[in-house]
Amino acid sequence: MNKIPDKIPSVAELVTKGIEQNNTSMNQRQKAIAIGYDEDKVSNLSMIKNGKTKLPLGKVPVFSKVLELDPVLLLASALKEMLAYDPEAWALVRSALSRTHSEREGQFLQALLNVEARTGKQVPINDASISALEKNKKKELLL
Repeated sequence: MNKIPDKIPSVAELVTKGIEQNNTSMNQRQKAIAIGYDEDKVSNLSMIKNGKTKLPLGKVPVFSKVLELDPVLLLASALKEMLAYDPEAWALVRSALSRTHSEREGQFLQALLNVEARTGKQVPINDASISALEKNKKKELLL
C-alpha cells in the first residue's frame, strides 16, 4: 500500500473480511489458534471482530498473515482507532505510514501482485529472476 486512504475500514471490518472471505481453508476457531490464542481464549478473535476489544498492535503481523490482510492497512486502522481522540496525532501517523514507498514503487508492487493473482503463483525475487528480467525483457521494459 502506498498511501493510507482518507476513509479506511475499521479493525472489525478488516478482521471480519479476513475471517469470512480470506484463507477459507480454516474456520474461525482454527484461525484464532493460528493467531496464537489458547483454546480457552479463541473468543478473543470474535470480540475483536465485533469491535468489543481492541486489536493489540503487537498482534498486527500475525493477524495480517493468518487472515491474509494488508499489514499496513490493518496497522493504520488499529492506530486510527487508538488515536480517535487526537486527530492531529492520527494525521501525523497517517502521513508517516503513507510514505512506505514511492508512487512508482507502488505501481511496480501492484503490477507484481496482479501477475501473482492471475497466475496463482508467487513470483520469485532472486538473482536468477532479476537477471532473466534484465536479459530477456530489456526492450519491453524500456518502452
